[in-house]
Amino acid sequence: MENHLNFLKDILRFAHNNTDATFVAMDQDNTPLVMTLKTGVINYISYKHKKNQSAIFLLENLRITDYCIKNYLKFNSKPVDLPSTNEIIKLLTAQLPESFEYYQGQLFSLNNSSISEETKLVSPINPELNLIPKNALQIVSSSLHKSLGPISKMIYEDVLSQFPSILTRKDLADLVNLIMEEIEDEEIEYQKEFLTSISEKLGNILTVVIPQS
Repeated sequence: MENHLNFLKDILRFAHNNTDATFVAMDQDNTPLVMTLKTGVINYISYKHKKNQSAIFLLENLRITDYCIKNYLKFNSKPVDLPSTNEIIKLLTAQLPESFEYYQGQLFSLNNSSISEETKLVSPINPELNLIPKNALQIVSSSLHKSLGPISKMIYEDVLSQFPSILTRKDLADLVNLIMEEIEDEEIEYQKEFLTSISEKLGNILTVVIPQS
């Protein structure tokens, strides 16, 4: 059930952030599901040899056991008439203990956390390009350890636990910004060292502002 829940949360986040993606998943019977989002809107579904509208009502009994996220792939040659993205996602909650509104509320809380626009020091470059390097999290972790030492592990794991997963450039920027909030009481030199390392190693996907005082 954990993979199904994570699948749902990731689709909710991509929809909330208006990003493009292709979800490829396997159900409890090892039957593949393909679902695409264009600017956050589900615009293609293929499941059990059915497509789009014909596949909608099969989702209610679906339980995802594994999935991956790929760059957006265009399957429809012309627009198709599908229910709203929220209505489709509601069907995916049928096998879960809580309602669609509950999971949507969790996502809203995460995306409207205590980070204000004024305090954001890191922002994504071309956020619509949602894939990040495989070693991005390792870079963040090692950069924090380099600046803070052993205590960094506890801080990093605590902040990371607030995210179901880190999949997009926006997710990565939010992670670094939340870490900066956690270490705001540390010496400014430690903060600068952390952000400088992030800028040097991830500057091709993140814009980083180094505090001066």
